[in-house]
Amino acid sequence: MNPLRTVRNLLDDWAVRSQSTARRNAMLACTTLAKHRAEVLEVDEFFAARYPTRVVAAHG
Repeated sequence: MNPLRTVRNLLDDWAVRSQSTARRNAMLACTTLAKHRAEVLEVDEFFAARYPTRVVAAHG
C-alpha cells in the first residue's frame, strides 16, 4: 500500500465529511429560522386580530 495514497484518501474523506457536516448544519439552521419566522408571524397575527386599532410592527 502506498503511504501517499493513504494520506490522500484520508484527506479526501475528511473533505467530504466536512462538507456533509456543513450542509447538515446549514439545513438545520434554515429549518430553525423558518420555524422562528412562522412563530413571529403567528404572534403578530394574533395581536393584530386581538388589538386591531394598534399598529403591529413586523419583526425582521
